[in-house]
Amino acid sequence: MLTFKKLETAEAYKQMVSEFSFYVDAQLRIFENSAEKNDYSFFSSMPALISLVNSIGYLRGQDGMFLEIRPQDSEMQRDLYKNEDHFEMRLQKIIDGMRASEFFEQYQERLQEYFIKSRS
Repeated sequence: MLTFKKLETAEAYKQMVSEFSFYVDAQLRIFENSAEKNDYSFFSSMPALISLVNSIGYLRGQDGMFLEIRPQDSEMQRDLYKNEDHFEMRLQKIIDGMRASEFFEQYQERLQEYFIKSRS
């Protein structure tokens, strides 16, 4: 099991978000550059990609997450908003591209299954 460690400074928190963002960015690039956008594995993996992008927002404070735990810094908050907006824009572009797919209905069913059925 990993050791839990509190990040004491805004700079350390920002560094952690930056490092996590590297991996989310890399995964988004795989989806953005995929030639298999109509493939079952592509749309069935979308809930995980959405969860990764949501995590970027949560680290910023979306829905009240981490606000009472993480270090506070208004400069960092601006950077976190920019980071979140960047990932949200890219995710939306991927989703918009899927709307024309013959698999879009199955994609919506997969979201339902992932976010509701398996979490209830």
